[in-house]
Amino acid sequence: MLDTSGSVGKKNHKIALQFIADVVSYFNIGSNATQVALIPFATYVHSYILFNGFTDKGALIEDILATHYSGGWTRTWKALYVTDEYVYKTEYGARPLSSGIPRVAIILTDGKSNGYDAVPYADDLKASGVTIFSVGIGKGIDEDELNEFASEPIDDHVIFIDSYTDIEDFVNRLSAYTCTEPGPVDPGNNTEVELPEDDFRYFQAMCTAYLENSTSITIEETDVNGSCSLYVSTDPDNNNPGPLTNNITTFINASNTVIKHITLPSGINTTLVYISLRGTGNSTNICTVTIYDALFNSTTFSLSLPEDDYDNRVLGTLQAVNRSGGFDYEYSVIEESDYTFFSIDPETGLLTVTGSFDAEGKSTYTTSVLVQDPRVACLRGRTRVTLTITDINDNAPVFTQPVYSISIPETTSLNSPVITISASDLDSGLNAQLVFSFGTSPTPDTDFSISADGVVTVTGSLDGFFTAQYAYTVVATDSGQPAMSATAELTIIVTTVNQQPEFTGCSTSSCDLYLPENTAVGELEYFLFATDPDTGGLDATLSWSGGSSPF
Repeated sequence: MLDTSGSVGKKNHKIALQFIADVVSYFNIGSNATQVALIPFATYVHSYILFNGFTDKGALIEDILATHYSGGWTRTWKALYVTDEYVYKTEYGARPLSSGIPRVAIILTDGKSNGYDAVPYADDLKASGVTIFSVGIGKGIDEDELNEFASEPIDDHVIFIDSYTDIEDFVNRLSAYTCTEPGPVDPGNNTEVELPEDDFRYFQAMCTAYLENSTSITIEETDVNGSCSLYVSTDPDNNNPGPLTNNITTFINASNTVIKHITLPSGINTTLVYISLRGTGNSTNICTVTIYDALFNSTTFSLSLPEDDYDNRVLGTLQAVNRSGGFDYEYSVIEESDYTFFSIDPETGLLTVTGSFDAEGKSTYTTSVLVQDPRVACLRGRTRVTLTITDINDNAPVFTQPVYSISIPETTSLNSPVITISASDLDSGLNAQLVFSFGTSPTPDTDFSISADGVVTVTGSLDGFFTAQYAYTVVATDSGQPAMSATAELTIIVTTVNQQPEFTGCSTSSCDLYLPENTAVGELEYFLFATDPDTGGLDATLSWSGGSSPF
């Protein structure tokens, strides 16, 4: 905002324009870079440039240097009014508050405002999230007025210069200050930022009146990708809080939770709140920040429903706390990822849900509810609602295959596991815990058993000749109420093994016989006996051979 009143003069007007051009040259200009507007004022506001006027730095500077000198009264209040009504509106090129981009206004004047009191207009501008710098030139200024125009801390936002010829000495100082100014946070709404690791972004509460009327406020940070840490200060001398700040006016939440809260205690000076976000993940970190009044009794509400199809199912009533002053609250659901499932009565706060919910597909839904008084733009409260869909036992177990078959030798030892049967259940919790059993009584029924977790074990003596095949129905039953089950078929084939015959009455390697020396040829003196572990067929049929002279 450039004073072009009669006390300035054409010569000083040109010096001021050159100063503005030099400040502009310090920045990259563009719709996604630094944006510059110029509001020349005297008796009237004239020839102003808005943010959508130029995206080329050279053309912008050329137009600034050509700004008309009008002369007349010092109507600072008109410049503040036009700035508030037009400059920072998205329809005139300004980026939305949700971008978190700092909004800075500079008043350059050599006199006191004429006409209406300009301070309320400056307060309105600051209340909308704009940081104001006051630059007073010469001896005709009103220092008190400039101090009231400026943002806090006053020492950082008010500059006094003896004359226009000294103005160039403040280009670097003013440019550096504006670069580090915190961006605004719109109460109740998300501001999203992208931060590399260990980078910071700085913000301040947008609405001073909102904070002055609050009993307690909460600052919320949510990790969208990667992670961020949250730092909050209520000290104007510490408007960029960080991890090394250590005083009673600084609050830190660097936990590893996705959602982080800092609630400022009642009684603390909350006229201004400064917020810092730091990227702490290894990659690019994306996070949101918002600030809201303690209009709800809790920052979160947790609700649950069994999975089913619902049409306007009532979840409950979210009522804001009573406040003195006759506030007329309205409720709404914030447009977040799951907001389409929820609706709320704007007058009563009755929250309902509509949709088809299956715990096996998605079990948690979240949204946020905003409460505000439309007559008090800055009075906004917010709470996060989490709806958990609980599982009902609506899925039967499913075997990995309908038929199982295995072949084992009859020599398999007792208590040996031979096969593990497996199945799954789409439900969760007890509804998905399975117990296995045999559904029929095989004959003989003592040769195999199945454990609760599906392991089939040898429990009897196997003989492939007499029982070569076992057929079982396996049952998998879940632990839900009522329980659901499924069956599969199991066939166990027992193969015979031709085992080694054994002589009886002999050692494992030889039989020793003792005969008299006069035993006649052909005389039978001894019988050899042998047994075979096999029980039938050729494997159990013995034939004899061997012998050498004289036997």
